[in-house]
Amino acid sequence: MRRTTFAFLLLFTACKQRQGQAPSCNAMAASVVKNARTEIAAAKLPANDAHMATDQLSPLGDALASACDRDEWSAHVRTCVGTAATVAAATQCQSKLTDAQRQALAKSSTTP
Repeated sequence: MRRTTFAFLLLFTACKQRQGQAPSCNAMAASVVKNARTEIAAAKLPANDAHMATDQLSPLGDALASACDRDEWSAHVRTCVGTAATVAAATQCQSKLTDAQRQALAKSSTTP
């Protein structure tokens, strides 16, 4: 039953996004992490480097989702980041953040 409920929620979320709804902060961050995993795999890095890079993805996604929630990113920004095909394209979406949101994101990404 639990698996069915989870699958339904994923399907419901995907349907809402297709109908013009902006992705949630968590869905947006998951998209960035997914793209980063793909890019790391395609880069054919040495095993140790790939492993270290991949290990950083979960904390990166968590920080991105937290910043989005905390600073109330607009639907426009979440859509831009969540639908970006590459990490570089998602990074370009930062220009759509307010100055305060950009500063908070920069601070959270440099704070240990």
